[in-house]
Amino acid sequence: MALLFLLAITASIGVITYYLFAWTYWYRRGIPGPLGLPFLGCLPQMFNKVSPAILKIQKWTKKYGRVYGFTEGPSRTLVISDPELANEVFVKQFDNFNARKLNAFQGDPDDEPQTHLFEARGFRWKRLRNITSPSFSNSSLRKVMAKIHLSADELMKHLEDKWKCGKSVDISKFYQEYTMELICRVAIGQIESKMFNNPLIENIHKLFSSQIPFIFCGTFPHLANFARIACLVFRKQFGLESFFEITNLSTKAINDRIDSRKENEQNGIKYEGPNDFIDLFLDAKVDENLWKNETGSTFSSKNSTKIEKKLSIDEIVAQCVLFLTAGFDTTSTSLSFVTYFIAKHQDVQEKLFNEIAENCPNMEFSFDNLAKLKYMECVIDETLRLYPFATAAYSRKCTNSTKIGNIDIEEGTNILVDVITMHTDEDIWGPDAKQFNPERFENRKDIPRGAYIPFGAGPRICVGMRLSILEQKLLLAAILNRYKIKLCEETEDPIVLEGSFTAKPRTMVVKLEKRRNETSD
Repeated sequence: MALLFLLAITASIGVITYYLFAWTYWYRRGIPGPLGLPFLGCLPQMFNKVSPAILKIQKWTKKYGRVYGFTEGPSRTLVISDPELANEVFVKQFDNFNARKLNAFQGDPDDEPQTHLFEARGFRWKRLRNITSPSFSNSSLRKVMAKIHLSADELMKHLEDKWKCGKSVDISKFYQEYTMELICRVAIGQIESKMFNNPLIENIHKLFSSQIPFIFCGTFPHLANFARIACLVFRKQFGLESFFEITNLSTKAINDRIDSRKENEQNGIKYEGPNDFIDLFLDAKVDENLWKNETGSTFSSKNSTKIEKKLSIDEIVAQCVLFLTAGFDTTSTSLSFVTYFIAKHQDVQEKLFNEIAENCPNMEFSFDNLAKLKYMECVIDETLRLYPFATAAYSRKCTNSTKIGNIDIEEGTNILVDVITMHTDEDIWGPDAKQFNPERFENRKDIPRGAYIPFGAGPRICVGMRLSILEQKLLLAAILNRYKIKLCEETEDPIVLEGSFTAKPRTMVVKLEKRRNETSD
């Protein structure tokens, strides 16, 4: 008994020493930053739904400077807000920072069967990126334009009904319905409209609000497998039942498509090409050039496992789940922020309306016509400059010990770019850095490299960026062609932000006013 007691005491001392050593990592290196709590570090602050992480990072930057560090459990993160250092991490030293900052609850991205593009790293990321990137090319986006139009048309019907009531509208809810409708059509082949009747929206909200598993695994990463099993058994209690429902929906859609293809082939019905992302992913193959390394020898993985040239069913499921969750929230949030600014700046809104009328006659919102809306691109870019809301997109993990600037970075260290500080830096953007001015993006060549990165940067820049911009441009063109958008008494001005993984407006209540010179269908 005495021996067991001694072993327990020794183990406890070892664990406490390990966590205290990790907790004081940056302090011992002479790098400033918030200490947070023993064992936890700053995990509670980073997973606080009431106060988005991106605002917490901005606040810390003001207090500790352009370079500082904090811990989340035993994990360590260095925060930077310098464009040159950001470019060093995202681009110049990509080989040393090819992984993302992940929570242990997400599993090992090298071994998990259902690893998606956002989580993957190293060779697996390179393979997944190579296979999935063609799905977001201009030619592929042209093929899904009809689905984007269907989603926008359905949304406009609901907006018309709301306008007839003569009341203000929380348009953020409508944007969520639009992006979910669109991503379900594009990603998993949904045919009938489920707008304002889609349980996936509530499921994803529940998924994003689940905090306990992430905080536990961030604190005790070595117990992550145990936590994952516990969450599988007690999924409802942990608020993760929605994740399994989303995964099951994607799995069913993919298996149904495979069965349909086989049945059509048996019946002599010719396959006419991809209709959505499921088809694109089933058809996709890796580029043969990927299988050669710099010396020309055969490409092989660190784990010495065979790397398949096509996506497995598990991997297709993972990519669909990623696009359902990430594509839904990010685009709808961006649309809400854009709406706020054009409602607040009526001159910008009228300039947009005139550009739409000139380039999209008779409401012809084709792929080519939307590409002509350059001022709208400036408006979206300026909005994302002031509200870069996706904190996770601005992180990397050091995979090989290196140096950025004059700072030694050890393998396993996370790097997080404080984008909102960088995007509003007067030394970069001038004295009006915190003001909304879309015209600044008419001279993009003057923007320093690494200073504007709302979608990330380098090889890991958001693969869905062009789809997001396209669906925003189409819907904004349709709305502004028919309505003037105005602030009202219920509008929260300034914007009140919420969320942890992403920062989004709590509400976006506006007034719609019908245009007299609306172009007829």
